[in-house]
Amino acid sequence: MRIVRHLSEVAPGRIGARSSAKGVIDEGVAHFETPFNREIEATVSNIIMPMAMSTSIFGLTGCHADPSVRRYSESTYNFLCRVEGSYWDQCRDLIDQWLSHYPNKPRVGLISRMQSGDDKHFASAFWELYLHETYHRGEWIIEIEPQVPNATTRPDFLVSKDDVTYYVEARFLFEGGDDSEAARLNKVLDTINHIDSGPYFLCISILKIGSGTPPTGNMKKELESWCACLDPEVMRTGGDQLIHEWRCGDWDIVFRPIYGARQSGERTVVGYGYGYGSPDVDTRRLLAALEDKGSKYGNLPYPLMIAVDLSASFLPDDCAAQALFGTAADSCLTQRGYWGRQGQPEHRNTAGILVASGLAYHNVTEVVPTFWKNAYAARAIEPQPSWRVAHLDGNVVQYGEPRTALDRYFGLPNDWLVEYPFL
Repeated sequence: MRIVRHLSEVAPGRIGARSSAKGVIDEGVAHFETPFNREIEATVSNIIMPMAMSTSIFGLTGCHADPSVRRYSESTYNFLCRVEGSYWDQCRDLIDQWLSHYPNKPRVGLISRMQSGDDKHFASAFWELYLHETYHRGEWIIEIEPQVPNATTRPDFLVSKDDVTYYVEARFLFEGGDDSEAARLNKVLDTINHIDSGPYFLCISILKIGSGTPPTGNMKKELESWCACLDPEVMRTGGDQLIHEWRCGDWDIVFRPIYGARQSGERTVVGYGYGYGSPDVDTRRLLAALEDKGSKYGNLPYPLMIAVDLSASFLPDDCAAQALFGTAADSCLTQRGYWGRQGQPEHRNTAGILVASGLAYHNVTEVVPTFWKNAYAARAIEPQPSWRVAHLDGNVVQYGEPRTALDRYFGLPNDWLVEYPFL
């Protein structure tokens, strides 16, 4: 078998964008499908590992030539493979550098998840990569997927430094329904992104995703007509409270205009979420995720920290407090939370919970994770310097800011990603 160390060896001059020659890993063998229907096999050690250490996982330099904004139906990986600009070069460089710090063998699986074209796999893999980099920067010894007694599943990491050792279990929580619902919604969002909304951006609340694809042409005309009737002077002085509800069949979407001197060609959608925004829903989602992760391993020889990234959501502190302690921080702790209630502690082996809201590859210097210390923990652990800290003081939660700024902690310049991504 011929060992191919670089895709340019297959067809010099014929390899275009990285998305046109994609690789998958199948039982220790790397398979590359090329645009001209040839398949090349090579051992993972000869093609995947050098790529992870010395070549970007997003393709060859010069292949990133499309400056257009991301389509909602486009995967994160495919977008990063084709998008042009120094902003995105810095994002790609960050991921490549952090991957180079990941141990060789498990790195193959992490790259495979990122290259799968599934955003859920990409996001959860990056969250694990972020956590690994956090401990790597702190000079911790990191074991990937360590064995635990009397369990068939494994936590993501076992971290050790000096006389401190504990497990880390990562969880990425996604909004919305199943993959088919997400695909239907993405098509609708792509249509909205190309409407003529004048100077207005649109913020969207998804009340219900329908069972079929709606007539997007009719929706486009209805929204353009509505935007054209808005008064710019009213919008500048608080008109963003106006809403337009669009219903078609079993679809139900609410639009809120935002005056921002939108330019022709700029994307229309500036943000979307599910429902009108219910803190109670986010509290229940977090609590359910903690219950699931915290009960997987039984009695562990070391403490456990559960690290949760909540997709694109912003989780208010009082929601996290309710999920953990049972009630809002400024009232008596009488209702049960993940850590039980006052006088009746539960999950004492879970020493802490790390919560991030919408952390992703492009905002690692902006989104500060919060470490929630378990006041009832059998064995305490200390937070990393880049984390915000929340701890219980009587019936009140107190907060402490990170000891180290995120850009300094990750070795990034203070002007990292300061330019506009689409020029």
